[in-house]
Amino acid sequence: MNRGLTLIETLLYIALLSVLTVTALPLLADLNSWQSEQNVYGDATRDFLFLEAKVRFFAQMATRVIRPEIGEYSDVFSFDTENLGIITLKLENGLILDYEEGGVESVPLFATSTLIESLTFYRPSTVNFETIVFSAVINGFNFGTTTYLFRNE
Repeated sequence: MNRGLTLIETLLYIALLSVLTVTALPLLADLNSWQSEQNVYGDATRDFLFLEAKVRFFAQMATRVIRPEIGEYSDVFSFDTENLGIITLKLENGLILDYEEGGVESVPLFATSTLIESLTFYRPSTVNFETIVFSAVINGFNFGTTTYLFRNE
């Protein structure tokens, strides 16, 4: 005997599929939201690592730190170099700019899509090494690191 699905069975299958679909869609939306958040965190991490590399690059050229003073917090990192004169890193209107002495135009270190909410430099009192501790809030995430500049003589 060849028997197909009755109307009631078909309606039950449709209702069951509808319930499964309605419960699965919010889960997929949450997963998509989580992935977006991870992408933003990944971008912020990449930007901070770039900033850290830039500060380390500049710090290798430093012969004397001008700002911040020992024991001071500052939003400006300014130092003297042998070849380029004074270089200053500072946060201005959400962009990190680096200025060189002698009127060289400042250049943003990041694309404008990167939101830098704060940038803080701290110079602790150390015996053997000149040290700069800096932190930044990038796209809503907090980051921080320590950079050893040069040996005190």
